[in-house]
Amino acid sequence: MTIALIGAGNVALHLGQRLRACGIVISQVYSRRLERARDLGDLLHATPISQWDALKQNADAYLLAVSDDAIRPVGEALAKRLPKDSLVIHTSGATPCGLLADLFPRAAVFYPLQTLSRNRHLDFFIEVPLCYDAGNPDDLALLAQLARQMSAEVHHLNDEQRARCHLAAVFANNFSNHLFQIAAELLAEQELPFSLIRPLIRETAAKVQEQLPETAQTGPARRGDQATLQRHIAQLSAYPELQTIYQLLSDHIQQSNK
Repeated sequence: MTIALIGAGNVALHLGQRLRACGIVISQVYSRRLERARDLGDLLHATPISQWDALKQNADAYLLAVSDDAIRPVGEALAKRLPKDSLVIHTSGATPCGLLADLFPRAAVFYPLQTLSRNRHLDFFIEVPLCYDAGNPDDLALLAQLARQMSAEVHHLNDEQRARCHLAAVFANNFSNHLFQIAAELLAEQELPFSLIRPLIRETAAKVQEQLPETAQTGPARRGDQATLQRHIAQLSAYPELQTIYQLLSDHIQQSNK
């Protein structure tokens, strides 16, 4: 199987490496910036391109690893170049499978449910959930087979299910990381290092690998310790936005444990 990779960012980097490790040929890498296409192309032994006219029409699939708002414009550009029966796959969790269906009847989705950063090597990609969907039954079977080559955690999810996974991921990853940032800033104000709470963060993440979050919950809100809650609110008197966040989260924890 040959895949032309559209995009050269974090998702393209990790998916491209994993695909190649599984024996898939990455024929071309497209980026508007030729130097980025070259960097990833060299890594994947693929031809770098930065012009649509250079995109070959003989790949088995075209994988769009681009931002959500670029999926439709890129699809429209591809529609001027590729045969209408081309298999065109986007990698977004929040975007419907059918966004490109009027351009390519074989439009599909291949979504890795993981935070992907350029400076992180995902040696554990075998554990990354791969979620896929397609309107064409043959393409659905093809994506299922491809996903199983790449990961032990494979799921066929429809648009609603995939969007809910994406929403859950924002709460679990993006929001929690922002809370880490707030914690780091609160510590820094007292000239305390973030390393003080890294063991706590590791243990918190480790516990939810073995039990549900509702049973792992600890802290003053879980205990109903109003005196400590009020002391924390008072410490945040100079930060009304953080007071609001603290109060909302504490209230929700208490309501969830009634």
